[in-house]
Amino acid sequence: MKYKDGKGNEYEISYSQELQQKILNELKRSQKLQKKSITATMIMITLLAIVVIAIIFSFIYLDQKDAITYLGRVVFC
Repeated sequence: MKYKDGKGNEYEISYSQELQQKILNELKRSQKLQKKSITATMIMITLLAIVVIAIIFSFIYLDQKDAITYLGRVVFC
């Protein structure tokens, strides 16, 4: 592996530096994946909460209009 400085000169780096660079790159990649995972989890929790609230609201609204009883009679009787 080679290191290029600001002037464009290339230098060979030692194995331990190469290993440290690979570990650093892997840690950065891992952090990015964790951020994406947290973001996706938060989006899924938000969508689930919206769906649950919509279901609860529709049950309350439909119960007030007696629609659940009407649907039960149509479907099961």
